[in-house]
Amino acid sequence: IGHYGNSSTAADLADWAGVSVGSVELCTKWTMIAILSLHDEMISPPTDEEKAEAKRWVKKQVCEAWENGYLSVDGTTFNLFQKPGHHGETFFDRKSNYSLSAQITTLPHNLKIVDYGLGHTGSVHDLSAFCDTAIYQTPEKFFTAGEWLWGDSAYPVSPTCVLPFKRVPNQALTRQQRHFNYHLSRVQIRSKHAIGLLKIRFQSLKELCIQINCSQQIDYAISWIRCCFILHNFIIRIEGQDHNSRNNINRDWQLELDELLADGIEDVGDDNGKDMPVNLP
Repeated sequence: IGHYGNSSTAADLADWAGVSVGSVELCTKWTMIAILSLHDEMISPPTDEEKAEAKRWVKKQVCEAWENGYLSVDGTTFNLFQKPGHHGETFFDRKSNYSLSAQITTLPHNLKIVDYGLGHTGSVHDLSAFCDTAIYQTPEKFFTAGEWLWGDSAYPVSPTCVLPFKRVPNQALTRQQRHFNYHLSRVQIRSKHAIGLLKIRFQSLKELCIQINCSQQIDYAISWIRCCFILHNFIIRIEGQDHNSRNNINRDWQLELDELLADGIEDVGDDNGKDMPVNLP
């Protein structure tokens, strides 16, 4: 899970441990089963204490009126090392990679994942993928009256999802709209921080070395990603780190995170220009 490249092959691990390749594969599957058994404990709607901490962070970053926007959502893709043999064209994304799509909802103060969506191929738009998440289908599990999450312009406008103003063709944003977008980005960018930290911690997510030639192998790839999500939250629980400070990430990791963020920020939002401005609830 923590390797990227040739050093992650089962044969190399077998040589290092002095066991057979089959033993490495079996141990990997047993370990994944153990990790997946912790899923509901590690990934769940935030507690009242976590809500309060997130709201205090948002209030400090922007203003008191926005503190009820205590969650942030963003989409990402997990590249595959080769074209899948099972409906391979559907995995081809807008960055010309073969990938799996994911939607990740996080708490901004500690980057903990509270909800996610997996299973869509890389060609699926964030809007479609988000509509299959628990936070979209059952918002009452995450929000009380007046609470919402922050998203970018690719997401649907709703009472529980606040988006930035998007420039329509031949019309510039007003100063107030740009000001709104700037402060919104200070909270919404935390989703990109969470995704960047996830891919830095678990290097295998940069390029999944899993052959996909049938639906069972898709399920295996999804389980692999899900294990990384669980371990990400487990680390946050054990270490109790506040990832608001750049000092909590070593210099090499920060350079890599900045590169990932720069790549992601260029692709924020939808390009069809149909999203309409939305006001705070």
